[in-house]
Amino acid sequence: MTMRSSLPASRKCLSLLALTFFLGGIDNTANALDVSTEITKIAESSGLARHSIAYCVIDAATGETVAARNADAPMAPASNMKVLTTGAALLRLGSEFRFQTRLVASAVSEGATPAVRLTVVGSGDPALGDPELLKNCSWVDENGTVHQGLGTTELLASWVNGVRSAGITRVTEVVVDARMFESEGFHPSWPVEQAAAPFCAEVWGLNFHANTLDILPKVVGKSATIGAMDPPYDWLQSTAASAGKKSNKAFWVGRAPGSNALSYGGNVVANPKDQLALTVHDTPVLFAELLARRLRAEGIEVQSSRVANANDPSPAGTIIGAVFQTPISVVLKRANTDSQNLYAECLFKRLGCAVANHPLDSDMILPSPTVRPGSWANGAQALRDIVAQRVDANTAQSWVIADGCGLARENRVTAAGLARWLRSFAIDAQFAATYFDSFAVAGSTGTVSKRFNGLEKYRTTVQCKTGYIRGVSCLCGRVDSGDGRQLLFAILGNNLSGDGVGKAKKLQEDIVWKLVRELEPTPLKSDANSATKSRN
Repeated sequence: MTMRSSLPASRKCLSLLALTFFLGGIDNTANALDVSTEITKIAESSGLARHSIAYCVIDAATGETVAARNADAPMAPASNMKVLTTGAALLRLGSEFRFQTRLVASAVSEGATPAVRLTVVGSGDPALGDPELLKNCSWVDENGTVHQGLGTTELLASWVNGVRSAGITRVTEVVVDARMFESEGFHPSWPVEQAAAPFCAEVWGLNFHANTLDILPKVVGKSATIGAMDPPYDWLQSTAASAGKKSNKAFWVGRAPGSNALSYGGNVVANPKDQLALTVHDTPVLFAELLARRLRAEGIEVQSSRVANANDPSPAGTIIGAVFQTPISVVLKRANTDSQNLYAECLFKRLGCAVANHPLDSDMILPSPTVRPGSWANGAQALRDIVAQRVDANTAQSWVIADGCGLARENRVTAAGLARWLRSFAIDAQFAATYFDSFAVAGSTGTVSKRFNGLEKYRTTVQCKTGYIRGVSCLCGRVDSGDGRQLLFAILGNNLSGDGVGKAKKLQEDIVWKLVRELEPTPLKSDANSATKSRN
């Protein structure tokens, strides 16, 4: 049967136009509902228990929740804590903030021979002597030759040469002033059995070489012993764990918590090229002795070395040699892209110090008997207060904040609160670029360089932060279409056992891919466009 319309042609057009507008409205709502429904399907097919998953996706422009499940359930964030710490530090310290480490000489009246005290003034910089940063530095020797890669010896030479150039021949003491932070370097909730692992590096007001020691094994007969060290803490005691016994185990080096006495064992079959890394205890003490020894090696008399005590006055005098500075942008990137725990914790304690000593300018705070040091306690309070201002007070109150990097298992946040925190930066013209540029780019950099294969074919980018501790896998970040449309997401997985972590990672990727394709259904068509995108 054929049906004919009895409407006039003009009325037919108006009706079609009205129908188009009406359907357009329905389609927009349907699209939003489709995203939520599709993500629900992804979650339900993940093979993970419902209570072990929490996620929240927010539209940056409107602030509306696009999809959510268990979004207000307190969950362990693992390294997703770093996006909170870095953001809060950026807000409080400012995008122009720089950590600074300097050497100060002050005159000391002692007999007829002029003498000075040398004080290394720390500000909590995690980057001083960081081997990953030093290898990308270049320097020029006295003959004008340019060298790629800076070692700890060349770094210390800047100060040693400065002392010599200043005509200083006698030093009563080398003092390391690390009072910017509390004297507790290892968080009480961190795994003590892993204290020697680099991701558990202690946190001090003076950090050096990422508070780690690199050791190159040395083959001796059919066994191995400790060879070269970097930094050259050659005075540390070491003991063979199985002296005189052949072992089939690979060479290893360890130390007991709270000690720098080294133990080693195992074997290597040939002269090795790969270094072993382990943390050291109480870096300020080690660095004071290291600098004193370097000065003595250059013919400068040094009577003793120590760390500053609580009653020492604020260091004052003449600055010697270079002032080492690290922009906050470098610290943010190492914390978020490379997920370096030390960097996050230094920001956490520096944030606490800045807030505890308000209204002093962050750049002007120097250690003294009256300055309150940064600590895990005041860092947590400072972060909580900023979350209350940035998100809401109820969210801040419901969270458990134990440390700044997420290694402490007590930390608890919510997916909804974390997503809203990210959105607060997405709409912040002052800080958005600095903040999100510190995140890893999916499929390209950092901890997600080998995930999200194929994303290079899209204009849409994913800037994100991973998080992992035993039984926990998380991912949060921003999906940016490049044309103003952005979605913020937080996906938290807890109580994961067996292959749960693998399933959680797949869930994260499936949800993010859904968001990417929602913003950009069709990928780039040409390799040229793909190359252009990768450069931006």
